[in-house]
Amino acid sequence: TVLGNMSDAQLTAVFPADHFGENRSTLHALLHLQAHLSYHLGQLNYLRRLVAMPVPPASAWLRTRPASPTGPR
Repeated sequence: TVLGNMSDAQLTAVFPADHFGENRSTLHALLHLQAHLSYHLGQLNYLRRLVAMPVPPASAWLRTRPASPTGPR
């Protein structure tokens, strides 16, 4: 793997792109990237499950009555 082939010196070296004006190590940048991509993967999984939900037929909407404004009797 790429990380397995990187030396400790490479991982602790300052990452070339600064993060809000702060210097971070290459290891920190890689861990941040992994966490960020995992977050978006969770978002995609949520959307996948949402799209796959079955939609009830229109007749199910017609059978339900709205709640009474005065409450149950």
